[in-house]
Amino acid sequence: MSKLSTLVSVVIPTYNRREETCEAIESVLAQDLAGVEVIVVDDGSTDGTGKAILDRFAGSIRFVYQHNQEKSIARNRGITEATGKYLCMLDSDDLMLPGAISAMLECFRINKEADAVYGLSVRQRQDESLLEPDETLDYPEGDILTEYMERRLINNNSYMIKRELMLSCGMYKEVLTNHEDYELLLRLTARLKFFFCRTRVCLVRRSKQSAKDNTDKIIEQGVKAIDELFSTDNLPDKLLKQKDKLYAKEYLQLATACYHSGRTKEYRLYYKKAGELCPSLVRGGKYLRRYILSFVK
Repeated sequence: MSKLSTLVSVVIPTYNRREETCEAIESVLAQDLAGVEVIVVDDGSTDGTGKAILDRFAGSIRFVYQHNQEKSIARNRGITEATGKYLCMLDSDDLMLPGAISAMLECFRINKEADAVYGLSVRQRQDESLLEPDETLDYPEGDILTEYMERRLINNNSYMIKRELMLSCGMYKEVLTNHEDYELLLRLTARLKFFFCRTRVCLVRRSKQSAKDNTDKIIEQGVKAIDELFSTDNLPDKLLKQKDKLYAKEYLQLATACYHSGRTKEYRLYYKKAGELCPSLVRGGKYLRRYILSFVK
């Protein structure tokens, strides 16, 4: 295999998304760089996803099947199977936009100190219209932990990282079924230098998974993502100093899920926990309004 063919690997985990996964694969194969390695990890699909992929892309991609073990394990399987110097992740219901890989590689070329490179995301609204990114904002470079905490300006599909650094930073926490990408990006932005490629790199599409299913997952997992984050050895001091604020943010997300599920007593419980840790997050705004409304719902 030539050096070019292993320069970039793209990992696509999937579960029961036959058509969406084929579209995701096509978006990578259509990139303007030859020889990109595409690794699809089928996490035990039962809808014919694997057959559809092999029928259409045999010889063009690497296909790995495993019994259903959830997305974090599927992603890690793909990372360990990858051979590229650089690594991108792509969720199976999303698309890589034209020129994304070339733009991120060029950013690496210009910024020799870069450990990872990120770009802009286009998001699909519920009515399927597109929400374009705000290009007038400042997009930080280098140490971006603080900005990432405030704005979550990177998602699972919008960055490229040196594979060796993904491996050394621990990859995804396999016990997590929700917020696993957020937890990982907190660790990565706390340790690595990120640079901005100034290009739209992914389209985040509306998943067919119901909002209720996602809400149920948030409630079921609770604040486990942050528990896992702070159980990691040798975290940088700048991340340890953010512990209370990160727990407060996670409690507010959990509170929001409870509110939308009609579990108002639990909303008040988690709202108070967030306020005890970081009072500034709950003063005024939607969280306080919901707290008041929770007594009459």
